[in-house]
Amino acid sequence: MPALAVRMAPPRWQLPLAWGAGALAYTLGLCISAMLDWPSGAVVVVAMALVSVVLSTALSYAKLQHPKSA
Repeated sequence: MPALAVRMAPPRWQLPLAWGAGALAYTLGLCISAMLDWPSGAVVVVAMALVSVVLSTALSYAKLQHPKSA
């Protein structure tokens, strides 16, 4: 999911953004899972989806604000 989320980013930033999004989502999912005693796998998947949607939306918005920067 992080790879799809960063498709609007400049090519130079796609890999670091995807790695960062994946690490953030995984950490967030595991922390929420530990705090609420929920199944880790499902919580990590939901966290990954939410982080990816937020990142993709932010990148799309940034692209609309600065259409010439690639």
